[in-house]
Amino acid sequence: MEWKPKISIIVPIYNVEDYLKECLDSIQNQTFTDFECIMVNDGSTDSSQKIAEQYLVDNRFYLLNQPNSGQSVARNKGLLLAKGEFICFVDSDDIIHPRLLELLVAYIQEDLDIVEADFTDNLDVFIEEKCFNVQISFEGYGEEVLKACIDTWAITHQPVAKLIRKSLIENVLFPENLIYEDLYTGIALLKKVRKAVKLDFYGYYYRPNPMGTMKGSTVEKQLDIFPICELLERYYSDKEEYMYYIHTVIFHHIAQRYMTIKKQTNKYDKQFNHWLNKYSKDAYPNDHYLKIYKLYPSKFFYIKGLEQFYKKILRKANKILIQLKK
Repeated sequence: MEWKPKISIIVPIYNVEDYLKECLDSIQNQTFTDFECIMVNDGSTDSSQKIAEQYLVDNRFYLLNQPNSGQSVARNKGLLLAKGEFICFVDSDDIIHPRLLELLVAYIQEDLDIVEADFTDNLDVFIEEKCFNVQISFEGYGEEVLKACIDTWAITHQPVAKLIRKSLIENVLFPENLIYEDLYTGIALLKKVRKAVKLDFYGYYYRPNPMGTMKGSTVEKQLDIFPICELLERYYSDKEEYMYYIHTVIFHHIAQRYMTIKKQTNKYDKQFNHWLNKYSKDAYPNDHYLKIYKLYPSKFFYIKGLEQFYKKILRKANKILIQLKK
């Protein structure tokens, strides 16, 4: 009888020889062992393939080599090969906590489609995480999950630090040859989610400046945000009751890309303003970013950036308070 693991871990690999061993060791050393790890080498030109091959002595690890095609193609190839009931994505320069799978699996129920932990770019915080008295910080059903992702970020659209039911994500594969593919797939899969749970522990460390499998993100490449947002809007076109949320998340992400590009060039001002105006008309009317944009368009990016800075501080403070209460 063919072995069918509970979890399929998918690791896209591209030129990460300095970090790959640490990443794969963190997977191999999981306290929960009923998993397979599908490594997809995306045409690496360094020693990444040789490093990955060393893990093939562990029969839970598989390696697929492909010409360089990008992170989306690598993830989608992994999904096609996956045998697990749940999918776990790990970027090849990141690290997962030894108990990540154990703690996530403990909350799996028949109607649960997503269970996730927190992630951090602070290595000290990650190392100090002891996973004592782990609590549920969010639990929601259907539309509640989409709303939480957009309104409070209680659930994230990022594919990492979580388990996703395979039957849910295999119908919304990552768009290929575009960056910001995480935004599309992460929001699209919430259209049909039944239940999602968030746990209050740091189970995933990501490097602040990842080399990863994403090819160089030039200014022009960042314009991929437009076709990604169009795909997302089209996917939700039959769910009119969700469009406030979708237009809000599109507005936010286009504004964020504009903030980044505007530091380098004014060449795309007209294009970005067209998209911002388009989605500001139909976004969630009580969204505070939208109100700022309508009242102070010339000050919007300064205010938004300042607010995000303070939100980041507040999130960190709340995490510290939670840890102190344990």
